[in-house]
Amino acid sequence: MTNANIHIENIPFPVVLVGGDGQILGINNATEKLSGYTNEEITGEPIEILVPVEFKANHVIQRQTYDAHSGALSRGRDVFLASKTNQIIPITLRISKVEQGFIAFLIENYQDENTSSLLSTSNVKKVFQGLSEPYWEWDIENNKAYYSSQFMALLGYKAEVFEGNPDFWKKHLSSKNLLFVESKISNQLAGELNKIDIFFPITTDKNEMKWVNMTGKVLEYSEGKPSKMFGLMKDITHSRKVTVKLQQRNEYLLLAEHMSKSGHWNVDVAKNTIKWSEGVYRIHGIEDIGIVPEFDDAINYYIEKDREMVRKCVTDALEKGGDFYFKSTIVQLSGEHVKVECKGKVKCDEHGNIINIFGIIRDITEQENNIEILKLGALVNRNVDVPTFIIDEQDN
Repeated sequence: MTNANIHIENIPFPVVLVGGDGQILGINNATEKLSGYTNEEITGEPIEILVPVEFKANHVIQRQTYDAHSGALSRGRDVFLASKTNQIIPITLRISKVEQGFIAFLIENYQDENTSSLLSTSNVKKVFQGLSEPYWEWDIENNKAYYSSQFMALLGYKAEVFEGNPDFWKKHLSSKNLLFVESKISNQLAGELNKIDIFFPITTDKNEMKWVNMTGKVLEYSEGKPSKMFGLMKDITHSRKVTVKLQQRNEYLLLAEHMSKSGHWNVDVAKNTIKWSEGVYRIHGIEDIGIVPEFDDAINYYIEKDREMVRKCVTDALEKGGDFYFKSTIVQLSGEHVKVECKGKVKCDEHGNIINIFGIIRDITEQENNIEILKLGALVNRNVDVPTFIIDEQDN
């Protein structure tokens, strides 16, 4: 085991100190230059911040199941690193165990000065073939394609590697989706897209409809022209169905908010951000739903005499936890007064730390006005044992 007191800033090549839970504990100057992140902004983030988006989920599983005593990564493995600007950098990763967790050595795979390739084809294959995700490779110069066994299984065929015509899989797309996919491929070949990252439905050889996420990028050039493209094809059918259901529920929620003159909001304590639903914007009289006020600005929408009360309700919830409830009046930018009631609930993580506050706000102007009318009616009829209320033609 490496000495736990090692000072990574003294190491002349890129290294990352990672805790046992996968959180970054620090990086040195060389890693700052390689990744584009500063030590301050990356410390505390999960190590997956440095992993390309198409590999993140798989990396989490590999990290959680990694046997530190196996020495599997002490010998080195070719992988990709994602920089702050989303540049994909090929590196060789080696890991050493330390008391705090691990030290990851990031050895950049420099391009051979005698070739125009951005990446080594062999390195790319080593990375992709080690994944369980459907992988494809297009040899543009020779008009040949390689499809992994997982890719073929996704299309409904026998799980065997297929090499041949790069167009064979396109029969699984509708004519409309085929035009869409080919346009994105053309854009990537022309350098108009940094990478392909698209979603579309396919029909498998077994006549099953699936939704897929296809990613791809030219990683090798010959005489300045694209020569090889590599990519993944993921089955996202389940997540697509979940997304559709969530969209439907969200539509129902927005409809319910509109009918009940209410809205919901959420405060992310860690990020110090506020999210409002359309109903909250409507109650505040704000048409541009892209604008979310800071906490103090949101408080200033309430009438002056209630601002300290509202602030105390929220800050007490943040400090002590628990729920809160209050009634007040909001003054819209137009000057219109809206009477509201607000309920809030604090959510904590497994350690008891507050992570967000969820709240509901409701326009009760009409209800409160009706109560005032009823009170006035009761006052007018105070000499009667059972108050008689006067209702006008509009049921007021």
